[in-house]
Amino acid sequence: MHSYIPSDESHENFYGEDEAMILVRIEDGDFEGEEMIIDVCDLEDIYSCQELIERLTSMRACVHWEIEEDRRNFLLEICPFISAWESRNLDLQTIFLKEEIELLLVDSLSCLRNRDRSSPGEVFIDFVTKTGYKDEPIIAEDGKILYHRTTPIHCAARSSCRFHIVEKLFAIYDNYQINYTDKTGLSHFQVACKFGCYDVIYKFLELGQNPNCVWGETGDSSLHFALAPENWSYNRTTRMLLERGTDPTLVNAQGVTILHLLCKREPDVRLVDLFLCICAERNHFVQINAQDKFGNTPLHEALKYGQIKWIHYLLKRGARPNLANENGFTPLHVICQRNEDDGLIEIFLKCCDNAKHTVNLNARDKEGRTPLEYAVARLLPRAVDVLLAKVANLSEFVFPTAAHFAEILSLGLLHDYHFKLRIAAGSLSIVEKLESRGFELVRSDALATMELFDKSKVLEKPKNLDERWYEHEKFVSRAKEVMIRKDFSLYDLVELRAKDAAYKLTPRSYYEEFVYQRKLNNIFRIHKEACAIHLCVKLSRKFFHEWAQDPLWKLLHGKMPIECCDMVIENLDNDDLHRILLAPTAQSLKQR
Repeated sequence: MHSYIPSDESHENFYGEDEAMILVRIEDGDFEGEEMIIDVCDLEDIYSCQELIERLTSMRACVHWEIEEDRRNFLLEICPFISAWESRNLDLQTIFLKEEIELLLVDSLSCLRNRDRSSPGEVFIDFVTKTGYKDEPIIAEDGKILYHRTTPIHCAARSSCRFHIVEKLFAIYDNYQINYTDKTGLSHFQVACKFGCYDVIYKFLELGQNPNCVWGETGDSSLHFALAPENWSYNRTTRMLLERGTDPTLVNAQGVTILHLLCKREPDVRLVDLFLCICAERNHFVQINAQDKFGNTPLHEALKYGQIKWIHYLLKRGARPNLANENGFTPLHVICQRNEDDGLIEIFLKCCDNAKHTVNLNARDKEGRTPLEYAVARLLPRAVDVLLAKVANLSEFVFPTAAHFAEILSLGLLHDYHFKLRIAAGSLSIVEKLESRGFELVRSDALATMELFDKSKVLEKPKNLDERWYEHEKFVSRAKEVMIRKDFSLYDLVELRAKDAAYKLTPRSYYEEFVYQRKLNNIFRIHKEACAIHLCVKLSRKFFHEWAQDPLWKLLHGKMPIECCDMVIENLDNDDLHRILLAPTAQSLKQR
């Protein structure tokens, strides 16, 4: 390390008055006493570089390198000093050992914060790349390069980090003649494919990398990696791999084909054409109905992910619409288990009609459940409408249990006011539709529906709610602008009593207006949840009232006229009515 001090001799005009140059004398080292003229900015870099080296060296001496928590604390401590570093005039290996740099890079992966470029992990990775540090191969005792070593790139592949982090790591580990593999056989090339690092993949292939390498742990080929969810630029990288001779027929250990993976993605016309062209040129038969380890076909995947173009393509080319997976789920079951009621079932059935396929609408899975029963449990009114229009009778239909309804609660959307509206309006509009087809609910069906309301907290008032929120000037002005019908606004609906509102709007109308069309998006955010729950209470009032009326009369042993029971019910909320319906069950259990 050399020290530099300004010379006493002036050279301020040596390069002209506008040049910020200065004469300096080297005071130690091999060139002690010699002088040189340098840019003032370079001198500032040298001084700040020395200061940073001294600071980091001092802090490094306090680190217990075998303790991960100590290393992570070190990353936090140095973050303020390295975050703004831009110069490349710093040799990291004058401060850290190679092994220490690698440890810190690995630890940085656990110090990342999603979409936060100022997180300690990303700051350190940026710092390393800005200094120009490059990893050098490790030479074994026999003089050969150590190809099998776990690098931060392998660790990144197993973390939830984003593409740009992996790309930065490849700027450090940029020797593409060496394809490092970890203990499992996962290689740098495969990680590059997984994250869509196009330039890295290109450089590996240019240097002779075999594109058909397979990871022994999963049987995934480079194409499987390129079609991973982490790869946002999958179409570009997949096209390059196919053009470079990658085998499109390779199947992994789970039985997943490239077509399975393609069907999860929005089709890229150029990519699909290239895939089919290469398969044709090499006489590879595209297995349209290939089933993976779990029995899923490409059609199952296309339907699960709502890929309409793939659905058209597959059914035109012989995909079997009744082929079930290991759970007995046919493609129609898959549609009816989705979270979206977006008309996909109509598209699927129309495609099947065009391809002259007959669909088994009443197919039962291994639990004995039909697509219609799943559509009801998933609260998909439009799918229910389509199926009811095609199903001859409901004699074998079984209404979902509370456990079946609980499946939709596992989606983790209970905090969403829109989801609560979907539960209330969706469940009751489906009940309405089933009853119009002659299906009669029994008490256990009503209880299952009410339990769904209870567990989803559909009727629970928001905390810290102003009891008279509906009188707020901002709410009133916006609600009057949200038209449900030509002469009927959201404000009018809120003002109505539940009994009167039942004559104005059916549960299906609530669903169309507030779930499909999302009209509550037009009011202020502070009022949305309160208004949604108010609507849920209002639209469900009739259902709770009708089911509580007879049990209340029986609880009173018929001592009160039914009209009086109605008067009592008017003063009870829906939770009370739910408890009334539960009461006979509780009494019968006590008697046993």
